[in-house]
Amino acid sequence: MRQIWLNDRNEGYTILSASSSVFLRFALGFSFLSAVADRFGFWGSFGEPHVSWGTFARFITYTGQLNSFLPKATVPALAILATCAETLLGILLLLGWRTDRALLGGILLLLFAVTAPMWISQASRGEEWIARLRQLGTPVMDRVGTITYLDWLGLFEAAAPVGRYYAARSRSLAALTPEVISTLVAGGQRRSSPFSAIILHDFRGAPTRVPLAATAFGLRREHFMVEIIAAWDPTAEDDGEDHRKWARTLSEHLAPHALPGGYPNMLGPDDYEQTAHAYGANASRLQQLKRRFDPDGVFASAISLPL
Repeated sequence: MRQIWLNDRNEGYTILSASSSVFLRFALGFSFLSAVADRFGFWGSFGEPHVSWGTFARFITYTGQLNSFLPKATVPALAILATCAETLLGILLLLGWRTDRALLGGILLLLFAVTAPMWISQASRGEEWIARLRQLGTPVMDRVGTITYLDWLGLFEAAAPVGRYYAARSRSLAALTPEVISTLVAGGQRRSSPFSAIILHDFRGAPTRVPLAATAFGLRREHFMVEIIAAWDPTAEDDGEDHRKWARTLSEHLAPHALPGGYPNMLGPDDYEQTAHAYGANASRLQQLKRRFDPDGVFASAISLPL
């Protein structure tokens, strides 16, 4: 490696560039083939660690969810086409043959990409912003239109079926430092359920310019809100403790890097320390209202504000 950096004729750059290209080819090739193997159960059954589908039927369902704008009758064919294409591309990338056709990989990935703009305000202003998006290019499918909030929530029913159990934790982070990223990655690798998730919300822009006293929300500086969601299908052998422990442990590991408090709607009656700081300078006003309208703590499960 020392020769690479000391050579003044750019030979080192050429060697390094070639090595990077080979590494990238193998990484992409194995990624494509590993995903295909998952669909046929080579890595285990659905529900086991690092298994996304386990069966081809589950992959067809997943394909339909990502391409819901297409007729349902076309979904199985699309899943088969994508699988065949990924297998072929994976093999070609490993062999290094016609790598100039890597564009096919990008086209394939576009089958699993969709932009879903959402506007909650005056319809006329929303139409203006949608028009700006349309100016970026001609979409393959354009089904932007008005929808009730209830119907919008219904779009997530497949991902959150009735009967599934959940346990959630919340942390607020000033920045995604290397330590925080390592903690999040390690937490994701230790998931106790394939349904569990870690979601990051980037809080910046207009919400940070709202005066702190204007609402009950107590953190108006730029930050990342982390949702740690443990989800599992209950069984006689699974009481959920392992999943709750996973969420609790990850939250504890993030605590040294977190801002005081957390997202109020995700804090439970037992999260005393976080709740005490969740509303910032607004806490005293809210406590006065709570003592007046809810002196018995009837709504403690919804608003865990200490009296």
